[in-house]
Amino acid sequence: MPLVAAYPIRTKTVSFLWDMVTAEVAASRSYDSDWQADVLYQQIIEKLKIPEDFRPYVDSFATAVAYTQKLTFLWRDGTPPEIRALEAVWQSIMHGADIVECFSQFRAADITVLNGAGNDPDKLGYVKGWRRAVSEGYQIWTPPEMTVPEKLTEKELSDPN
Repeated sequence: MPLVAAYPIRTKTVSFLWDMVTAEVAASRSYDSDWQADVLYQQIIEKLKIPEDFRPYVDSFATAVAYTQKLTFLWRDGTPPEIRALEAVWQSIMHGADIVECFSQFRAADITVLNGAGNDPDKLGYVKGWRRAVSEGYQIWTPPEMTVPEKLTEKELSDPN
C-alpha cells in the first residue's frame, strides 16, 4: 500500500508501458518509503521462500509499490492480459489486500510491466517499466557544474572595504 505520511508527499507524474499507464510517484526518496519497501520485501521473501536469484525482482516490486501514490490506466485495444494484470494488482493493493497475495498475482504479469525492455530510450524496442518510472520520479536534481576561475583578477583579490 502506498505510503501514508503525516505530511504531504510531493509527487511527480511519469508515464510508462507505451504511455498506457500514468503514475504519480514520490518526487524524492525518503527513509519512510525505503523502510516501507523493505518491510514489503521482507514479507514477500519470508512467506513465499523466494530464492536468491529472484530477489531483485521482489525488491523492484516492493520499491515500486512503496513509492507509487496513484496509477491511471488507458489501455489500448489488443493490450495482452499479461500487461493489463498490473491494473488488477494495483486495485488489490489499493483495497488493502495482503502484499504477498498481490505479489503472487503480479507474477502472472509480463516481466516488461515491472522491468521494461531495452536500455536506450532512443532505440527501437525500448519500453519503460514501472520500476524505471518510479526511479525517474525521484531522481535528484543536481546543480550544473560550477567552474572556479584559474586566476583571480586584482579587483577580485582586493579588500571590498
